[in-house]
Amino acid sequence: MSVLALFAPLTLALSRRERGLIEVPLSKCQSTLTPTPFFLKRNAGFTLLEILVVVLLIAITASFAVVSLNRDVDRLAQLEARRLAGLIDQLRDESVITSRTYALEILSDERAYRFLVSAEGWQLITDDSMMRQRVIPEPLRLSYESPIDAEAGSRELVVVQANGQITPFTIIIRGEDKAYHVILDPAQNIQIQEKTRGEG
Repeated sequence: MSVLALFAPLTLALSRRERGLIEVPLSKCQSTLTPTPFFLKRNAGFTLLEILVVVLLIAITASFAVVSLNRDVDRLAQLEARRLAGLIDQLRDESVITSRTYALEILSDERAYRFLVSAEGWQLITDDSMMRQRVIPEPLRLSYESPIDAEAGSRELVVVQANGQITPFTIIIRGEDKAYHVILDPAQNIQIQEKTRGEG
């Protein structure tokens, strides 16, 4: 091996230093060239657009919640109307079987109704689980439409005669967006009519 070969690496290093070339580790180059994430460059806080988007999402969520709640209330009103119609039908059957006159009394102010039997005037039935007083749950509303010839201030009664005949009536159970009218048609059939808010 010649003397020049031994001193070749030293000569190459000196020549690089003379030309101003400096060796930098690759790891340092990578850390220097890595871009800073955009979310670290911006200042803390939200823009007006972001706040408006959040407010809009909250409003949409709230509107869906209200619609869902209204549907639940209307569904409950429908259920109560069906229950009431079924009880009046059962009351008619009971009147025919026992040959007695019964009545359903509507207590609109109390959102309730109860069952009476004719015995020296109207007597409240208290010993029958089917004919117990029932209260319409909130926020439902209960009302009774009197026949045309009903006297002002008279009791709100649906009378079921011993022969099964029922006096005309309209009982309304209102939900949020819908109301259910329990009525007696001319053929003495009990019907339920669904009406949306603003209808007759």
